[in-house]
Formats: sequence, C-alpha cells, structure tokens
Amino acid sequence: MCGSTGLYMNVFLSIPYSCATGYVGNPQDRIKCRPFNTAAASLVVKVYPERVLVAQGSPVTLRCQVTGPPPHYYYWSREDGRPVTNSAIRQRQGEELHIPSVQPSDTGVYVCTCRDQRNTNRSRAEIVVTTVSSKPIQVTIEEPKARSVTVGATVSFICTAKSQSPAYTLVWTRQGNGKLPNRAMDFNGILTIQNVQPEDAGIYLCTGSNMFAMDEGTAVLYVPEASQTQMFYTTYEMLEGHGKPREGVQPVATVTPSVLTIQQGGHAEFHCTVTGNPTPAIEWIGGGPGNRMSPNAVVRGGVLTIPAVERENGGEYICKALNTHGEHTSRAVLHVSGSQTVGRDPLVGHSRSPGASLPHVQVSPQRVDINEGETLRLYCRAGGRPSPGLTWKKQEGQLSPQAIPSHGFQQFKSNSLDVLQRRIEELQASMERTDIGTLLIPNIKSSDSGTYLCVGTNSIGSSEARIEVTVNRAIGGDTISSAITIQPSIAEVQEGQSLDLNCFVPGNPPPAVTWRRESGRLSANHQVLGTKLRILSASPDDSGKYICLVERGPGTPIRQASVSVSVTATSSRLQTPIISIEPHSAALRQGESASFKCRVNGGAEPIRLEWKLSNNQPLPDNVKVGHYGTVITIADARPSNQGTYNCVATNLFGITQSIVSLIIRESPVATVTPQGPVRVRMGEPINLECQASGEPRPSVTWHRLDSARNTMLSSPVPMESNAIMQVLVARPEDSGTYVCTARNDEGTTETRVEVIVEGAAQVPVTPRASVPDPLMVVVEGQSTTLRCDAHGFPVPKITWSKLRAPLPWRHKVVDNTLILPSVGRADAGEYICNATNNMGTTEVTIMLDVETPPYATSLPDDVAVRVGEVIRLQCLAHGTPPLLFQWTKLNGSLSTRADVQGGDLQINLAIPEDAGAYKCVATNKVGTSEAHAKVTVRCKYCAVTTLSVLILQTKLRPTTQLLCNGKCFHEKHT
Repeated sequence: MCGSTGLYMNVFLSIPYSCATGYVGNPQDRIKCRPFNTAAASLVVKVYPERVLVAQGSPVTLRCQVTGPPPHYYYWSREDGRPVTNSAIRQRQGEELHIPSVQPSDTGVYVCTCRDQRNTNRSRAEIVVTTVSSKPIQVTIEEPKARSVTVGATVSFICTAKSQSPAYTLVWTRQGNGKLPNRAMDFNGILTIQNVQPEDAGIYLCTGSNMFAMDEGTAVLYVPEASQTQMFYTTYEMLEGHGKPREGVQPVATVTPSVLTIQQGGHAEFHCTVTGNPTPAIEWIGGGPGNRMSPNAVVRGGVLTIPAVERENGGEYICKALNTHGEHTSRAVLHVSGSQTVGRDPLVGHSRSPGASLPHVQVSPQRVDINEGETLRLYCRAGGRPSPGLTWKKQEGQLSPQAIPSHGFQQFKSNSLDVLQRRIEELQASMERTDIGTLLIPNIKSSDSGTYLCVGTNSIGSSEARIEVTVNRAIGGDTISSAITIQPSIAEVQEGQSLDLNCFVPGNPPPAVTWRRESGRLSANHQVLGTKLRILSASPDDSGKYICLVERGPGTPIRQASVSVSVTATSSRLQTPIISIEPHSAALRQGESASFKCRVNGGAEPIRLEWKLSNNQPLPDNVKVGHYGTVITIADARPSNQGTYNCVATNLFGITQSIVSLIIRESPVATVTPQGPVRVRMGEPINLECQASGEPRPSVTWHRLDSARNTMLSSPVPMESNAIMQVLVARPEDSGTYVCTARNDEGTTETRVEVIVEGAAQVPVTPRASVPDPLMVVVEGQSTTLRCDAHGFPVPKITWSKLRAPLPWRHKVVDNTLILPSVGRADAGEYICNATNNMGTTEVTIMLDVETPPYATSLPDDVAVRVGEVIRLQCLAHGTPPLLFQWTKLNGSLSTRADVQGGDLQINLAIPEDAGAYKCVATNKVGTSEAHAKVTVRCKYCAVTTLSVLILQTKLRPTTQLLCNGKCFHEKHT
C-alpha cells in the first residue's frame, strides 16, 4: 500500500495546473480552459432511426448524426456486449453502419460512440428482425455460403433447419449429377470435403424434409486451378499461397470402425482419415504374424480392404500418420467368427451383391458434458450396402427407460407422404444409402452417465461407434452450474444514463441471487429486479466491482461472479486507464524466475495499479509486487505458480484489466494401471493403461523390453496423454516386461510393469449360443420374453438386435434376456442373439409373430336407398387371418332376400321393412370386433318410423295435409 500511496503523490505533484470544475482544457498543453456547458463545447449524438423493424434477409442502415465541430471519430458496438456481425459495413468514415442482410441474431440495441477533441457521447438505436415464415421447414446455409479454396484443402458447409416438426432430416447433394465427391462426408447437415480437387467446384444443395414439406439451400464452391508459378511450390506452401507458409501441425489419425466383427469369408474394410500439415503420409501395420500385413489385404491410401476374410486375419490393425512434425497411430480390432460360403449372405443365405460392404458408423458428438434435468441428444449415421439398421446400446448397463430412439426416414413412410417419400428416395438413389438415428433422453439423471454405443448391422456384419456421456450431479436437488456469468462482461456506461447487469445462473428452478458491491452496500440508485441489477442515472461514484452471489443454504458453497463497472463522465475524453503488460506470457522451469511489467499508456491520473490472481486468491509468498505496483516478480517458480495474473488499473473514471499467462514446465510422470506384477490366465485379455502428466503435455508409447516382438503403441498426440496396451488373447510368449515411455521437451521417463501369463484351467472356446423357443407367437398388447443362453471361454457377452430394424424403444435387457412390453404389430420380425468373446462370435435367431385381434369398420356406415333398389354394405376388418364375418339386423332378422358373401351384405329389391340398424361381427382366433351401419329406405308415400314423419312434417309447407296410418302417410301439395 505504501507503493500505491507514493504513486498518488507522484502523480499529483507532476500536474500542478488543471482546469477548475465545470471547465475543460489543458493549460499544460496551452489549451485554454472553457466552460463545459457552452454550445461550442457540446457534442450531441443521435442515431436514426431510433427503432427499425426489418424482415430477415433485408438490408438496414443506422446513421449516427453529430452536432459539433469536427473532426469526429465513430465507434459502433452492441449494448449486450456481443460483437457486431462480420457482414456489417462502416460507411461515411464510420458515420453509418450498414448490414446488407440482417439475421435474427442481429436483433438488439446498437450504440454509436462518438468523440471529438474534447468530448465523448453516445446514442442508441434498436434493430428488430422479424421472421415472417409459415413454412413447415426452412433451411439455412450458414455464412459463408460461397467458398474459394486451393487444391488439397478441406472445406465445410453448415446447413441448419427450423422445422415445425421435431423430426426432420438434412441431406446434401450436388447440383447436376447429385452424387457427392468420394472424399465428401455428409453428417447432420455438415458437409465436409477433404483434399479438394478442381472437379469438386460447383453448386451443392442441402435439402431439409419433415413430414409436411421440403426446403432447399445452396452453397457454392470455387476451386481455382494452380498457376504455372505455383507448380514450383510444394503442397505445403500452396495451401497458404506464395507468402508465409502455413504453420506446421502434428498429424492425427482416426480409424473407423474401431471394432469390427465379421464372419469368415466376409468383406472387411477399415477407413483411416488423417489431418496435419504438411499432409501426412499413411502407413498400415498389423494383421499378420510379426505385424506383417496379410497377403490378401488390399491397401489404397487410407482404406484397408480384405475381400475374403480368413481366420488368421483377426487381430489388431494400426494406421500410422507421419509428417515432418511427428507421427501418430490409431488402431482397430478385427474379430473373425465362424465360416460362411463366399458370396453368400451369412444371415439370410442369398447371394451377396458385389457392391456389398460393412456398415461405416459415425456419431456426433463424441463427448457430452451435461447437467441433470437437461435433455440429451445423440446422433448416429451408418452407411453401407445393404443399408444397415441402427441400434443404440449402453456399455455395461441398460438404456434409460426414458430413452427415445428414432431411426432414419422410416418414421415418415405413410400413404399421405407419397410425394415426399419419392423425393427422399430420389435423393438417396444418387448416393450411397445412409441411415440416421437419434437417441433422445429427456430429464437425464447422473445414473445415465457412461459410454453409449451406436451399432450398425447389415447382412455382411456389424460395426459400432461410441459416445462418452458425463452427467453432472445436482446440488441440493437442483442443477446449478459453477459457471455463473454476468452480462455484459465489460460494463461501461455514460454518466447520467442507466445500466442493467444480468446475472445468469443455470438451474431448474433458477436459484435466487444476491447483489453487492466490493466497496460496500448498494446505493439508493441501485435497483435489484430478480437476477438483474439496474443502476439508475449512473455517476462516477457508481464505478467499481459488483458481485452476484448464489447461496444454496447452510453447508453448501457460495458461488459468485463479478463485473467491473466504469462510468464515463460527460467531460472525460476517454480518461479510463489504458494499460499493457510486457511480456504477454512466459514459460519457466521449476526454480527459475520471471517478471512482468504493467505499463500505463493513457488515462486520467491518479492511476492505481494492483496485481491479482484470476481466481481472486492471495498472491503466493514467492510472488512480489514492486515499483509502485507496476512490476510483478515470480521467484523460484513452482508448479502452483502456473496460471493467469491480472494487472488492474483504477482511476476516477473506471477500471481496466490486462491478463498475463505463466506456464511452469515440468518433466513427464508416467503412471501404469494396474501396477505389476500382473498375472493373467492364458486366453484372457491383457489391458495395461499408461497415464502421463507434465508440461508441455507429454506423448506416451509402449514397448516390450525383452522380446523381438517390439510391440509399439503411441498415444493420440495432441490429445490426452494416455495409451492402453491391449493383448486380446494372452499366450505364454506374451509374458515379459512392458515399458511405458512418456516424453516432452523437458525430458523422458519410463515406468515398467511385469506381466505373467499362466496356464489356463480351460482352453479358449468359441461361443455357442442357443434359444429354447426359435418361434414365438404373442397377442398384440401383451408382453413377451426372449431368452438366449451362451457357453464358451472366456464367458461370452450376449447382445440383442433385430434384423433390418432397431429394437423396439420400450425394450429391456435383464440378465441377457430381452423383454418386450406391450408388443405391437411393428415388433414382429426376426430377433438376433449375438454371443461374443475373444475367440469369436455366434448368432441364433428367434422369429416373433404378433397376432392381432380384428378391427372392423362398415363401408358405408349410413346408406339411404329407394324402394326397389339394392342395399350394399361392406364389412372391412384388419387382424390376423383367417377372419370370419357375420351380418345380423338389430331388433329384427335378415330378409330372405339378403345375400352374404364374406364381409359383403347385399339385399335386392329393397322394401320399407329392410330399413333399420345392421351389425357386422368380425372374428378370428384372437378376438372379435363389431361394426354398425344404418339403412334408410325412401318412397314417395312411405316412411319408416313415426320419428321420420315428425321430421318431415317440420319441413313441409303450411298447406300440406298429413294422413298417417302407422307406417305410411299420404301427402298433398297445393
């Protein structure tokens, strides 16, 4: 504090002359002091129009009009703190703000800040964007809609839709031939084209469809041909042009699918995609003895294909990506089970088409962090031939009973959607068929955390992709995120104007908040409105830090967020402090020292400087502040010193902060789980995980210490610093010492673990699966249980699926038994029990037949004929055949002229006695259903009932005479 006081004294002594209150000027610079409120010194700012309503996609212009002597300097901003859209154009030296095509996100209050040589003032205007659209679905291509990229680059277009129906699909096609490039991937509306070539240039269409309508959006891709001059540059240089080459990027490889189960004789295919700069080379390793590639494997770039899988092809395959900045590997595992006739479908036995392929499964997102009570949405897409079915599973557990899976376009098939369905089929016919699945879990719970699997299955085999879901527990029964935020995050207000501070605390229900000032209690001009703090008619005294606190009750931690408010006096000339820090960041080894200097570049004096940690904790004892608060020194650095440090500058007009980052470099530390010695039985798997820490983040590799079989596995740099060494089926020769090596720029460390493979009491055996009832019949609405038993060593894992369809969304799996509650007709079909262990996979099927009771209707259900005409009634019924029909007449008997053929009733030469109510009863072995029809027989002189006479009587003219003798009447018209 003594240093701060000295700074105040020095500042005041260095400026002996200044203008009196109410006057502006600077005698030191020979600028004469003048009364501030004179007309000559005033600066009036006004934005026109003050409020404008504009339709989405239309242009809008705001003009900032200023009265006062030039020059004028303009600055446009948004009141909510968000940046002005990148498409906005400043015109007339910044006086006008022009947005060529407004979007709903552009709605808000815009602020024009204008200053001249003496004063600063502001004015506001509001833009309201209206979306006049009654379209059932509206497709939007996010900017930029037109892209120009060089050959070899990667480009993405993003397509979104607003749909009146929650179920909709987005499909990308290419204008003209419709087929996307082979290097293109269409996933949930995101079109990505890798390694762009000149022939990829053109117009791309995104088609959105729901059960009501369709809409389209277009994107344009330009690919300029490389010039003769550019041909002399490497691909590395061409990506950024002739100037500065693009910064190098370490390679990253990804193999899909990561796990593949295929029957012997089937077709296996792995895809390896790589990123990095320069473009990495791809190398495939593994599959055979000594990690040699199998002779029947075909490698074309990133695609590894085995046309006819043999049992010896099973094992681990590694894709390695290499460039000048390093290498990275990604692995996949191929399981080979039972034999099959080459060219035959393993499930249904018919010939497989030459173009058949395994499912290729992709999921989005791959990791989810969500709070309890929120809604989880997971997306999955599978490609392959035949078109695969999708199944959602949860690893080591069951899907939540609230989970709602939906599958592809099947939910839209209906007679009323023929036109829409034909259009969707046309789009799919022009490309490889894809199925898209969504898993929705409303009101998610912490118990729903785990690994979710999307499994794609067709007659060739199955593959899967996984999503890691983390559900944050609620605090005190409600969900409160620790990320409390205040908007605006940087609060600046003109003297005399009002300011709203909004405290956002996620939660259900939203918790109450408390506002306070760091310097004391709130003033009389401060109003608390729920979670909002309003500062009325702000004055310089209102400058300072404001804190929003959330307290859940006794024993629970208090959460808070803060914001610094700066009130600019009308007479100030941008007099808040302007500071900078040198250097911007530093990286130290333990024991080294570093200093940062906070420089004052402008602002009204006196200015007070203060150093703080970003988390507002006290500075460590080895961190000292000197030189009147300008310099901070970290001596004998230790790991706890790593983080960000804030330089806070304060004067009468506001607060300014600047941040510096300190990194403590550490040698790597590697931890292996489990710790040795590790004992496993022959035939069981070996799993060793190595986790490394350090700064910079280390890479991790595994190798055998004592064997010519130098098994290597690298961690996915620059992702998490961990790697799992896995041997699927342990053999005696796998015994030995395994070494995990962690490396970074600070050094290398090794951790060893001893593995002992012991003789097994059992010989590994391929699973054998069986079902007690291969054919089951159940009545609609009842529940049924499908049982499956499996034997083998190691103990097989049982999974359930349905042929060419997902499992019913209400299904449950309990102790390997599939339970289907309240069975419907759509649940009929072939169910597959899959038993898997390290030795392979076997399948057995159960055919489920759902019998339904009849549902009868009469066509028509109300018929009127004249005497002598034919009465025809048709009874229609749906249900399990055979169906039997019986016609009867209520309160009477069928006429001898009645002819019944199945569900059809015909009565020739109708007479008045045939009128009445008829009943049709449809019967099958499950139950019965009734339908009723009303028959009216009309004649000139006859009616059926007295009620009919009364109704007719009210419709006749007053001069009509009615003669009734029970069933007949005579009418005379005058």
